[in-house]
Amino acid sequence: MSVSRYKTGKGKRDSNLRKFTRFLLQWQPGPQIDRSTLKIAPRVSELKASGNSATQRAALMAAGFMQVPVENNCADVWQFSLAADDSTVTRHALMLSSDELERAYKHKSTNGFRQFVVARSMLRQLLAIYTGVSPAKLAFAYGPHGKPELTGGPSVQFNLAHSGDRAIYAIANKQPVGVDIERIGRTVNSQRLAKRFFSTAEYEALQGISPTSRQQAFFRLWTGKEAIVKVTGKGLAQLIGKFEITNPFGYPALIISRESPQLEKIRLYYPDPGEGYIAAVALLPAQNSR
Repeated sequence: MSVSRYKTGKGKRDSNLRKFTRFLLQWQPGPQIDRSTLKIAPRVSELKASGNSATQRAALMAAGFMQVPVENNCADVWQFSLAADDSTVTRHALMLSSDELERAYKHKSTNGFRQFVVARSMLRQLLAIYTGVSPAKLAFAYGPHGKPELTGGPSVQFNLAHSGDRAIYAIANKQPVGVDIERIGRTVNSQRLAKRFFSTAEYEALQGISPTSRQQAFFRLWTGKEAIVKVTGKGLAQLIGKFEITNPFGYPALIISRESPQLEKIRLYYPDPGEGYIAAVALLPAQNSR
């Protein structure tokens, strides 16, 4: 989840975005059209969960996914480019449910709308591999703070995030998982955000880092905190001051919490999504997820 959501000020929704969303919400496939056939990546959509991980990886890579290595192979982490032309975005949008389109419309910019649509459509493609359920038939429920989960079918632990033109997805076996990604080549008031959301120890440690390395260190802490918050299903405001990351460059990073021993059981990893981005994956052991 992007750090940019903490910027101040309200923007107006693009009028073209409003029209496009209304068209999609009103559109109904005719009797000759099966919505489940509106595939973006047929090989992924048609593949059933065979248990053959090599076959699954090949299908995902054929659909445009790139696997991101993560320490200890603790989770399957994939990334996908969100760059798409208008016709591709429309085809992605036709894969989504009406409530997903409503969520997409909450983005005030056309770019935010497009990224959300592509990211959610490809989430369906990805989960089709792991569940064997048609992408269009997957149903989602949401926690109090928006964390998605599958309903009415195979249970798969997953999470997603996107920043810039890149989405990242994490799939874990029976372990609650949270993931975050940030594009680091942009201007962010890191000192103000760190003072507001980081612990005193984290803030002071950040100030002790050379200015040339400070931005990268900030985003490493930020993505780690976001991933931890997302794995718990709670909101960032609920966990401010309740934990700190003591070694964001360690393996795995250590979490200290005087108020919640459960938070200290979370394992935090930093897979490398490529130049210009920083990502974090948090996992909570299944027996401690309640």
